[in-house]
Amino acid sequence: MSSFFTFEGVSYPYFPSGHERTVEVPIVMGTVRRHLPLGSRILEVGRVLPRYYKFKGTVVDKFEGPIKEDILTYTPSKPFNLIISISTVEHIWWDEAAYGGKIPRTPGKAAEAVKRMLTMLTPGGEMLCTWPIGYNPPLDQALFKGAFPEAHVGFLKRITLDNKWIEVSRTDAVRAKYKKPFPAGNVVVIARWRT
Repeated sequence: MSSFFTFEGVSYPYFPSGHERTVEVPIVMGTVRRHLPLGSRILEVGRVLPRYYKFKGTVVDKFEGPIKEDILTYTPSKPFNLIISISTVEHIWWDEAAYGGKIPRTPGKAAEAVKRMLTMLTPGGEMLCTWPIGYNPPLDQALFKGAFPEAHVGFLKRITLDNKWIEVSRTDAVRAKYKKPFPAGNVVVIARWRT
């Protein structure tokens, strides 16, 4: 099998990681690399990229810092040119107990976080969020029912146990199940907004 996957006509190498990050990280890093020469102010919501790369942007993650704050209350000193989030928004106010929190699941907070993040962009800024379909059904519903400002949305589907992925339609994405037929995410949303 090929060591590359294609998304929106661009070929990316699979990232050596388990589950959905194998496709999310290369797409997001492609966007980050496009912004770096421009001197863009970059915000990552959820601490993912620093695990794999030297990442010089601002990172807000309620539980793993370096800025340990809820994105719903975080107020930056200046707006950002690029905001990224890799398989994080679906956890916002959905998995608090798993991290030692006492807050029960709060449907709608993840979608609220996406909208809040968009307010932190500069004019002409870009935001790229990825998440697995089926993990947080209220977030998926917000996406499919048009609760967000218009975004360019694409989907990738896992097709093999050894973690190969293909681009699929919205129709295929809507029917996706989390943990079925393979562990973790089986369809990933790649949503891009530009202001």
